Amino acid sequence: MPDSEAAVEIRGEIVVRLPEDYGMVSLRCALDTVEIEGALSRWAGTGMPGNGRFARTNKGSFAWMAPDELLLMVPLSELEPTLEAVRDLGKSIPLSAADVSDMRVLFEVSGTGSRDVVAKGAPLDLCSAEFGPGSFRRTRLAQVSVMVWMEKEPAIRLACRRSEADYVEEFLKFAATRGNPGFYS
Repeated sequence: MPDSEAAVEIRGEIVVRLPEDYGMVSLRCALDTVEIEGALSRWAGTGMPGNGRFARTNKGSFAWMAPDELLLMVPLSELEPTLEAVRDLGKSIPLSAADVSDMRVLFEVSGTGSRDVVAKGAPLDLCSAEFGPGSFRRTRLAQVSVMVWMEKEPAIRLACRRSEADYVEEFLKFAATRGNPGFYS
């Protein structure tokens, strides 16, 4: 299991770290209804993110995962209130909400060359015109499924299954130490 306390600085320009203060809630429902869009907009204070996007709010952020699923990412201290608020929505709108925080591990790759590190294992176009702040994708990193998103330049966040966290951490460290091809930096 990756060391959650450690931030690994590689070559003085790329940092791989595991942010600790996060919780994740999987919300499944019919996202294309006026009721759910309105309820989520009132709760989050922003509109529904589109396909391949995530929205940052004063409560955290939420990402479009599938036509019937959103992933809410909130500070750990806000996890229980968020679950309670979302379940309250379920009293009037059919939905399912589950705490999936323990299921996934979050990584952040930051610094000059972070796009190149992720690109070494993910089949994504990470140029700034295609993948910038607010972008969210479900894809693969080498042999495992990951979620990849960018909140701000030049940091890229990835989440994987907890059982695959050691593999992802080693991949990111290895990719960061093997030189920068300079495609994106």
